[in-house]
Formats: sequence, C-alpha cells, structure tokens
Amino acid sequence: MHVLPYAQKIYILPEVLYYYRWGGFTSRYDTTLVDTALVGYQFKMNEIKKYNLPELIRSVSIEFLNYINSYFFSIVLYENVPTETFCSRAEAIALLPEMKEVELYMRENEIQALRFAHINYMLSHDWATLYSYEKQQIKNNRLRYLLKKILLRI
Repeated sequence: MHVLPYAQKIYILPEVLYYYRWGGFTSRYDTTLVDTALVGYQFKMNEIKKYNLPELIRSVSIEFLNYINSYFFSIVLYENVPTETFCSRAEAIALLPEMKEVELYMRENEIQALRFAHINYMLSHDWATLYSYEKQQIKNNRLRYLLKKILLRI
C-alpha cells in the first residue's frame, strides 16, 4: 500500500485500480497498459474534480504521459516494430480524448516538461523522434536488461 507521509486520513478505494511500477523484475510487455492508464487517469481526474483540487492536474497529466511513454517503450522493445507502425500506433493514442485533454491542459498552462524529452515529443506529435529516442533508451540500457535476465535465471 502506498500511503502519503503527511496524510491526515486514509481512504480505501472501492474501485479496482492497478498501480504500475515500471522497472525492477516485473517489467514485461503488457497489452493492457494503455487501458489501465486510461482508467487510472479518468478516476484521478474525477476525484480532482470532486474535491476541487486543480493543483493536482499537472502531476496526474505527467503521470499519464509517462504511462503512455512506457507503452511506447514496450512496443519498441518487445515488438521491435518499424518506424511507420510505431507512428501509426502513436497517432491512434494521440486521438484519444484523454490524451487531447492532457495536451490541452499542458498547452493552456504553458507547462514545459523541461528535462522530459519524451513528453515534449509526445506533445508535439513528433513520433519519428520519439521512436528514435526509445531506440536510444534501449541501446543505453541493454547491459541492465542483460543483467536482469541473468538474475531472473538464478
């Protein structure tokens, strides 16, 4: 269970929602990642509206974009799709209403993702550059993936 350190109350959610941790030994290709990210985003946005907490929208938006990036990373890593296929899948994701809502929020509030190049590529719909970025991330981390495979077999 994840509990905030300064919480005055703890509320158990009746909704089923999986909290993804990308990394460790649980990183596998997950075909439901986008669906779960959408459910989580919708749930969090409803709670933000319900309790009037607009200051949390920025973090929820960036979290959603990071989940979408995890999906993009996994299709490049596990499916090894060509650039054209990647771009068409990315464009389909960009057409989702939740993605459009996040893009609009980020633009209206002039939020720059600063050091998060992948978020900037997503917001500008620069899919070919995002594909190259994901390929480079895989190349930069190949030793780590090899070590994880070895450790899993021990």
